[in-house]
Parts: sequence; C-alpha cells; structure tokens
Amino acid sequence: MRQTRRESSDTVVHKARPGDTRVDKETGEVLPIRFEADAGLHFQGDGETAWGCKFVITAVRSTKVHGRIIVDTRHSPDVGGEAKTAMEALRSLAPLAPGALGVVYDTALRGKHHAELMRDYGMISINRVQAAEVVVVDGKPKKRVEKTLHIEDKIVNGKTVRLYSRGGAIGIGELDADGKQRFLELKRVKTTRRTDKNGKYWFYNLYACRAARPSQCTSTRQRKTKLAN
Repeated sequence: MRQTRRESSDTVVHKARPGDTRVDKETGEVLPIRFEADAGLHFQGDGETAWGCKFVITAVRSTKVHGRIIVDTRHSPDVGGEAKTAMEALRSLAPLAPGALGVVYDTALRGKHHAELMRDYGMISINRVQAAEVVVVDGKPKKRVEKTLHIEDKIVNGKTVRLYSRGGAIGIGELDADGKQRFLELKRVKTTRRTDKNGKYWFYNLYACRAARPSQCTSTRQRKTKLAN
C-alpha cells in the first residue's frame, strides 16, 4: 500500500487568493480573480509552502509500469491536520486489505503514527525522518541537516556498543584520529515480523555490527532491542 500526499499543484484548484485582481487588457477594468474559498497556506516537509486545498490520497500499485489504483480520497481541511486525516484513511482500509505489507509516506507521519501502523496493523511504515534543520535560501530548501539521536547501549562480547540513529538509519559512533565522533551506518541483514498472544505485531531488524565482530546487533522500531551472536 502506498500513501501519497497531494498538494495544490496536484489538484484542480484556483491558485488566486482572496482579494487578488486582474486588469482587463481591452477595457482596463480591474476585475476580481476567481479563487478557492476553502484554500489555505500549507507547509511541506521540505520547508516549502503551498497554497490550495489539501487532499490525502491512498493508492496501491498496479502491475502496469507507474500504474496505481486510488482506493481512498479525503479532504484535509485543517492546517497541520494531514497526519490525522491519513491515519483515519489507513484505519478504514486496513481491514479491507489484509495483504498490505506497508505504507510509504512523507514526514507528516511521526513516531506515534508509525507505532500504531506497525503494532496494530502489521504494516511496515516507511518515510523520511524529519530533518534537524532545513536551510532555506530565497524561499527554496538548499541544505538538509540530518537529526542524530542516541538510541541505546548494548553489551556485545563484553564490549559496550552505542547505537545511534541518523536520518532514520541505525549506526554506531566511533572516534576518528582527531577525537571527533563520526557516524557509521550499520548494514541491515533482514527484517522479521512476529505476532504476540494479544494479536499485536513486533518488528525486528537484524544488523551486521562492525564494532563487535563476529556478532550481530538486532534492533526493533518498537519497545526494545536485542543482540544475537
């Protein structure tokens, strides 16, 4: 299942705003321009703004190249309410699509949304993590600064391995020759989904851990991490 967001450029709307006018080239008369009364200013995940009506469209891929089938469309009228609208759509569709494996979205969905999709519906939630900072020049995003967070410490073969997350990737922190810490991304080996006795889903990622050869680190996106030799 693929979930995409549609802004004003993807819907049929009037781009003019209330109060905008135009001049008739023949008569010189100043005339009001037709506008969409329900339109508003929306902020995208990359820092850019868009004026128009926002809709959340849910679609699944078809067997044709670049093909997709729209299965749900909902208006998201409130500024900042996109995630709420998206989750309402996904909750409605989940029982109707038991074979759906995951959801692809943008930065509108946050941790609590990913947790619900994975825990309650068994769907892998894929999206780009919100940046720590987006440098904007002349109204356009020019540089993305990734967010780095310490996840937890694990003991592997008697050695402490510090796990970090940077831009959504799991890695370890190592000191370079100058004594500065650098991020080394770990290679994901596989992802496993399990179901507990309450019918909830758990996801486990297995990573090759360079800092503790020949051991391997496993990490879940929910509730805990594990290590396996």
